[in-house]
Amino acid sequence: MTILNIILSILVAVSFAISWFVTTKRRHYEEFARASEKFFKSATLLVEDPDTPDFIVDLILNIRKYVNRQDAAKLFYEALQMIENDKTNEDPSMPEFTAALLRLKQNPELAEAFVDASSSGLMAISYRNMYYGWRLRKNVFRFMRARKEIAPTVAASIRSKLPRNHTPLPDGPCPV
Repeated sequence: MTILNIILSILVAVSFAISWFVTTKRRHYEEFARASEKFFKSATLLVEDPDTPDFIVDLILNIRKYVNRQDAAKLFYEALQMIENDKTNEDPSMPEFTAALLRLKQNPELAEAFVDASSSGLMAISYRNMYYGWRLRKNVFRFMRARKEIAPTVAASIRSKLPRNHTPLPDGPCPV
């Protein structure tokens, strides 16, 4: 009878683990779908508006290349770790980013769309990978609890640290 109880306990534990995993994956998929929909809506507004600075359009298009990638959370997490560990190395594109951001702030609708696109894009990327996704959310979004506006800066900084030889998958049927 003891062996039967052990086997039954193992089966219950395995079924609980499978149930938890499936529930978590489904919730991640739902969050990914919600965030990516918001990203593409905001990104479309930015890309189609002629007043959006080219640097911002390039940044949004770069995020778009990674939104549907399974390995994007790992790449972004590792890039963020490099940024945190290397505080002395200034990103050479930051002055250009700052100038583009100042231009963008002249149009409140575009500025809001940029914050929405960058934050929801990072959120969507974080939900593509269970292991690295929570780490990415922990590092990026702990700052965003206080200020949602930090997402564009984080996105621009991460972009500069992504591997140079890494080529994203060809663009899929994305609306942007």
